[in-house]
Amino acid sequence: MREVDKNFVIQLLHSDLWRMRILRTARSLNLPDWCISAGFVRNMVWDHLHGIHSTKTDIDVVYFDAKNTEEDVEKEYEHALSAILDEPWSVKNQARMALRNKQVYRSTEDAIAHYPETATAVGVRLERGGTITLIAPYGIEDVTSGIIRATPKFSLGHTGVLERCKKKGWLATWPKLQVRDIL
Repeated sequence: MREVDKNFVIQLLHSDLWRMRILRTARSLNLPDWCISAGFVRNMVWDHLHGIHSTKTDIDVVYFDAKNTEEDVEKEYEHALSAILDEPWSVKNQARMALRNKQVYRSTEDAIAHYPETATAVGVRLERGGTITLIAPYGIEDVTSGIIRATPKFSLGHTGVLERCKKKGWLATWPKLQVRDIL
């Protein structure tokens, strides 16, 4: 991960009061191996690259707990977060998702490596001391360069990414983005 890209993303996060509040709220759950991933970071960077005032996004809190893979626990966490801050929380235990997806994930980072796009395969965690940890199995260069491409582990590959782009309207929202082939 290039240090310049890492610092750029961390600076953007620190300057975004809404996202910092979201990170502090998520941290309060003390989940094992947690982060907020997908659009939380990706959309912030793409908004900045396009000069768009930061758009809110769903908040994908992911964690890894192989000892308790009950879906009800995730719903309890979502309710707890909503009681603190009324936002569109989604909490998913990646150990449970591995079972559902018939995959083997060793950690949250390993699970994120299976996300469809490299620009989506990015997570962020606010540590107790206030530092921000970026989790990006493929680096963050694609996100910061406005590149959309399939991760090597995404089973639908380039065609699936093109379909997701169309369905989600990414190129209409962020027209400077470039769709490229798999890593």
